[in-house]
Amino acid sequence: GERYAGSIPVCEWMDSPLDGSPNNLLQRSILDNCLHMVPESVCTDENLLKVEALHWAISWGVFSQLPRSIVTLENLLVHDVDYGWNVFHFAARAGFLEQLPPSLITEENLLLPTEHAPEKHCPAGSTCFHLAATKNRLNLVPQEFLSSKNLLMRNNAGQTPMDCLTEYIITHEKEIEDSSDNSELLRDELAQALLTHSRLEWIISSQPVAEDEVTAEDEVTAEDEVTAEDEP
Repeated sequence: GERYAGSIPVCEWMDSPLDGSPNNLLQRSILDNCLHMVPESVCTDENLLKVEALHWAISWGVFSQLPRSIVTLENLLVHDVDYGWNVFHFAARAGFLEQLPPSLITEENLLLPTEHAPEKHCPAGSTCFHLAATKNRLNLVPQEFLSSKNLLMRNNAGQTPMDCLTEYIITHEKEIEDSSDNSELLRDELAQALLTHSRLEWIISSQPVAEDEVTAEDEVTAEDEVTAEDEP
């Protein structure tokens, strides 16, 4: 039968469940958006960090229920055990970056790469831009960070965020051809992805200077090295 939350020992909240579920009671309370019902003796910063509460909450869009005391940059940058992603990675993939503190959503943090590849569509070395693109959520990334440089940055598999978005579009086109169910929803998602792709292509085409400047600096450095070698 049902049990009063306060009567459940701390160890039962934290231990793996006997029913074979992958989530313990504390993790389930996060997913069910009922963390406020968990006893204070259980809902400590230490316990929440131990069960990767930040990663779970942002993935399900219920980040606001977490105590603000654990929402620090240090904790947001911790990589989870299974994916090797930090909280920014999960937020970008799920489309919930806006739930994180605005002061911490910086270009530097969004460009941090993933450690390994838990899924074939998310190779190691992927940034938040790659992860957002795999789910057609680049439109949810702050506009000021959608630069040519960031959109053309390659992960360990040689993919750019634009490549990931293109793959999303191709997959959706195939799903529409193969499926009669949810075709309207798929078509809406595809239309939105095509619009985003077109807008980002315009951004890339309008910002060729950044790439030229990098190339030019490299050439100048190379010329200086050659000149230095030729001098007696």
